[in-house]
Amino acid sequence: MRINFHLGLLCLLLGCAGSPVSSAVMDMTVTVAWDEVAGVDGYVLYTGNQSGNYSLRAIEDTNQVTFAWSSHQQLFAAVTSYLDQPEIICRTFSGTNICVTNALTESAYSSEIFFMPSNALPFLSVSNGLVYLIGFGWLGTNYTVLASGNLVSWTAVATNAGTNAPWFYSEALGPGSRFFKTLIQ
Repeated sequence: MRINFHLGLLCLLLGCAGSPVSSAVMDMTVTVAWDEVAGVDGYVLYTGNQSGNYSLRAIEDTNQVTFAWSSHQQLFAAVTSYLDQPEIICRTFSGTNICVTNALTESAYSSEIFFMPSNALPFLSVSNGLVYLIGFGWLGTNYTVLASGNLVSWTAVATNAGTNAPWFYSEALGPGSRFFKTLIQ
């Protein structure tokens, strides 16, 4: 069975109520919704902050779940559907037939969705004669900071590894204009 997330999910995903607080605090409400599948008894929502690395979030008989999440963490989610009908599995071991009943028959994962909170995206600040670029990166992804004085020629000035935590780049203010961008690798 295939479960399709709503196209508008990323807009619906975060009811984006929340204020910046410690990254350990669950400070926003998230609603994940998906298309219903005919003939199933319910759904299982799995979430995590790394792609493919989920924990069970909820078992529901509806097509949406609302829960608390940190506004400083990326969110990955996938859904399965289930049939609440016993499935009997029989195997023969050493000449003895053994049957096991599984009370829940679960589908494969749906396509994964991903959300990166807007306050986790790179931002720039200037303080005490230094320029600071702060970003948040996916685990296993590198981010190259590029700088330019004319928006035509760009030079790599730093490479940061995404670690599901903020990364930082700083340099002293100099004469003229200086522009920055990040390249995801």
